[in-house]
Amino acid sequence: MKRLLYAFLVVPSLFGAACGGSSSTSEDMAKSSADLSGKPPGDMTQSGLGDMTQSGLGDMTTAPTPPQIIESCNAADYVDMTMVTGVIAVTPWTPSLGKKCFRVKAGAQVSWGASSTHPLEATTGSTPTPIPAAPGAKAATTVTFPTAGGVYGWQCAVHTSLMHGAIWVVQ
Repeated sequence: MKRLLYAFLVVPSLFGAACGGSSSTSEDMAKSSADLSGKPPGDMTQSGLGDMTQSGLGDMTTAPTPPQIIESCNAADYVDMTMVTGVIAVTPWTPSLGKKCFRVKAGAQVSWGASSTHPLEATTGSTPTPIPAAPGAKAATTVTFPTAGGVYGWQCAVHTSLMHGAIWVVQ
């Protein structure tokens, strides 16, 4: 350990003197470091570099994930509808299209073409849900999702295994 310390402190000063330069002491190096930054070298960790990890950079590198899996909707199943203005229509309301998973912004309105043969009802997920509870809505229904953070399951009360999905509400 002493040899390694010797190599770092003595050899550079000998090298500088042999090449016609002046030898630098660790005190001189600390002083020049302080001159460049305007701060003593011990403050380098407080120069704002630590703040970079708290600036939200981690949010940019990780994909968002819903807080829970509802109606078999995994993170990759959600269609991003956060840029849509106006009412988001779940259409056509047909069993052949299967589940629908949408990511919407808080305050978004989602509309289903419910009817007596395809009544819309809430399933599992966050509570309370703005989606009508069983026996469900039997007419076209528009639901507003006022706050972020929830995942709300929905289904056709008649075709539960064919017509279902979830709404994930984000900021």
